[in-house]
Amino acid sequence: MTDSTHQLPLSAPQRDFWEAALAYPVPSTHIYAAEYLEIRGALDTAAFERALRQVIREAQTLHTTRIVLHGDTPVRVLDAAIADDWTLESVDLAGTADAHAIALAGMRAHCTGAIELARGPFFRHTLYRIAPDHYYWYQGYAHILVDGYSGSLIAVRTAELYSAFAAGATAPPARFASLAELQLDEDAYRASEQFAHDRRYWLERFADQPRTVTLAGPAHFAERDDGPDLRETRIATAHESARIEDAAKRLFASTVPRLVTALTAAYLYLNTGAHDVVLSVAAMARTSARERRTPSQCANMLPLRLHVEPGHTLDDLCRQANREMTALRQHQRYRMGDLHRELTSLDNGQGVFGPEINIMAFDYDLRFGDCRTTSHNLSVGTTDDLMVNLTDRRNGEPLRFDFDASPQYYSRDALNAHVGQFLTFMRVALDEPFATLGALESRLDVQPAALAG
Repeated sequence: MTDSTHQLPLSAPQRDFWEAALAYPVPSTHIYAAEYLEIRGALDTAAFERALRQVIREAQTLHTTRIVLHGDTPVRVLDAAIADDWTLESVDLAGTADAHAIALAGMRAHCTGAIELARGPFFRHTLYRIAPDHYYWYQGYAHILVDGYSGSLIAVRTAELYSAFAAGATAPPARFASLAELQLDEDAYRASEQFAHDRRYWLERFADQPRTVTLAGPAHFAERDDGPDLRETRIATAHESARIEDAAKRLFASTVPRLVTALTAAYLYLNTGAHDVVLSVAAMARTSARERRTPSQCANMLPLRLHVEPGHTLDDLCRQANREMTALRQHQRYRMGDLHRELTSLDNGQGVFGPEINIMAFDYDLRFGDCRTTSHNLSVGTTDDLMVNLTDRRNGEPLRFDFDASPQYYSRDALNAHVGQFLTFMRVALDEPFATLGALESRLDVQPAALAG
């Protein structure tokens, strides 16, 4: 260890990733949080690099150089000098045919590769110049370091510093907490009555040992390879986005995330006939002020249970989703790894509790000085089943749906079929939110057998 380095035990969320990494002969991760920010305007690249370097200096999780065992304890080795040694990777594609495709290929190559935990590196920032006054800023992180919300914190702070530097103004002070402070919050939680209360809630909610339900067909191969998830993206039109938001607000006294959760549960019922539906729902699990303002890995994946009958309407399911999501949020710090060990009936051999819901509703109207931005997600990690990702940037951009599927269980054709049927069902259900699922099913051409595998 040098004067600039020290080590800390992995946090509870990070230990879930560590256990997954042990499946490889050399502990490695293939799970990334990655996106690129499209920047339009006269970007001062020197000021941008200066701002980003400062953010790397402030975000202690990015100081991680390796993750190793210290005795029997996995630890992260941190080097505060990493920001001084870092340089922004710049790629000038202006005037190049297919600049967009070349940049996208480079970004995807990074966020689908392997990272050996004992060696790193754990993140990459690349600035692609697509054309004069047109840039892509790529952020790619090992998910064991940061979650999706952290990427937004880093982007917001970078834009804030850049705008100050470009205007010749004093930069706002840093507000990220240290990892040691976050560890204090975690230790306090695990020693608290809230931890015991959360555990009781989860054990009681699933005391009758329900089974998971999946849309997956038989496995195409015995073990998940290192390849990326299959992904199909659909961007709602402005009219469709407004319709979904209005439906959630007026018809169901709900929110868009809870509406999408209800739709997913209904779709699962229509395809499987299962009345007891369990979904895996991503939770931020940031309950302290320090956690909410600091890049780190906090995200959790928790089971959400809905009861579905043919006589239920979408309105009925939204009301259920409201209750269940409220309870889930109240108990969201209890870790997925602990639940997997205790709720054995939900162990389907796929590492999740059922098809996954991941909502990314971050305020993301970023400007770098006078430059406007548009965000594009590339990876939210990997799924062992099917994941519905909804992105709502809350800045006037239309809603974006990314459907990710494990290639171990789904073919490209099956994924495309599910996407088409899900979106068709959503439109029909929004047209008739008080029609029963039984009535809606008779008007839909749901063919589960054609969707498997």
